[in-house]
Amino acid sequence: MLAYPLNFESQTIAKNSLTQNPAQVNTSNDETDRFHLFQKFINQYSIGYQFIGINFSNVGNANAQDLNINVTKLFDMGIYIEANYDTFTYFSQFLQHHPDGSPSLDRYGDYPKFNGLNLKVGYALRPIPEHLYVIPYATGGYNSQWATYTVDVNAQQTANLTQNYFLTFGGGVKLAYRINSWINTYIDTSVVQNQSQAPALTYGASLTNYAFNTQIGTKIHLYDQLQCGLHAFYMPLYYPDSPANTPAKVAVTSYIYGAMFSLGLNY
Repeated sequence: MLAYPLNFESQTIAKNSLTQNPAQVNTSNDETDRFHLFQKFINQYSIGYQFIGINFSNVGNANAQDLNINVTKLFDMGIYIEANYDTFTYFSQFLQHHPDGSPSLDRYGDYPKFNGLNLKVGYALRPIPEHLYVIPYATGGYNSQWATYTVDVNAQQTANLTQNYFLTFGGGVKLAYRINSWINTYIDTSVVQNQSQAPALTYGASLTNYAFNTQIGTKIHLYDQLQCGLHAFYMPLYYPDSPANTPAKVAVTSYIYGAMFSLGLNY
């Protein structure tokens, strides 16, 4: 007879333990899985190919193509890290003309993203927990420039080949919307300063500039861990010490635009 109350009490304690454990487990899962739906799109290794149009100040334009390698990680606590490397595979310069309109045999132009290694570090916020996330971030990197310049002054031309690099610092915001488990769309805007590490051009014009980049894109899960991406971008450049305002005709990049297709593996 005395065994029953003891047994009943033991069962009650066990039952209470069972009813408490799921809540504890769920709390733990909420903490570790709060970015799980977004990590399926963000955590990836990818390779992309980019088609670029370049508009020069004062003179003409050019076309370029880039190979891009990207590694991105969103940690469970919300920290976001993205490493991005790109290198050119093709660059064309169009035939230019003398000030009097006669054709010039000199081809000249400017490509400020000849090679580049850039890093983004930010923190993810979830205004709409299962669909919308916002990532403010800081960015920095090393970007090399290849350029040929033909300077026209009083119908006299001087050709220069320069190899320059920029130290890049800035920040931006990435806003993404997860439509469903297959499709994610985003817009990424940033402002950076590209600090030229080369001497000033003829007539004292520095190539240090501010770049205002806007990307609009989407990621689509194709199968299992395989996903494809597509984005378009537009990036005007502002030169505080503008080469375009010198007494010479100097070809420097005014704005860049293009699109990139990528394939990646989620991890």
